[in-house]
Amino acid sequence: MSIITNAIFSPDIVEVSGRYMTVFLIIALIASLLATDTKYWNNYVSNIFDASTNPLLLIFGAIVIFKIILII
Repeated sequence: MSIITNAIFSPDIVEVSGRYMTVFLIIALIASLLATDTKYWNNYVSNIFDASTNPLLLIFGAIVIFKIILII
């Protein structure tokens, strides 16, 4: 536990940045859901939303794993 708390990625930093990332992920997913119902939805727009949500999903998964490691 002391190795994790003394590192650059302390639990406090991960918790605060995780909150912001989760908000951005929810906003991106809602925007992509709203955009699918419009006439402007095409392959280009789909790729833009995929490029923005995939890294956020990856970071979200990493934060979940980090939290599980801290609990164990």
